[in-house]
Amino acid sequence: MKMAIPLGLSQFAILIYFNSDVIFLGFTHGDKVEGLYSTAYSAMMLIAMMLGSSLFSTYFPVLSRSYNEPVQAANMLGDLLRLMIWLDFPVAALGWAVGRYLIVLL
Repeated sequence: MKMAIPLGLSQFAILIYFNSDVIFLGFTHGDKVEGLYSTAYSAMMLIAMMLGSSLFSTYFPVLSRSYNEPVQAANMLGDLLRLMIWLDFPVAALGWAVGRYLIVLL
């Protein structure tokens, strides 16, 4: 349990950081604006993060098992990095190019 505390605290900080805009928007502009913004933002972020999240979910167990073998861990991290670059850059470029039009549709 003691070793998991930094991971839990970092997850808490990440959740607060990524949701702070919605929290402040709710206090300053009301529920309707907050609902519209959070729905559009979540939909766009879910689309962009789907591939990366699934890759991390796939590679994390393998990386945790290779803790005592640094060469295998380095090879797996290299594979993960290459996959992230080849899969996520096109999605990011597509989001940059047409994302503003999708937000209007949402």
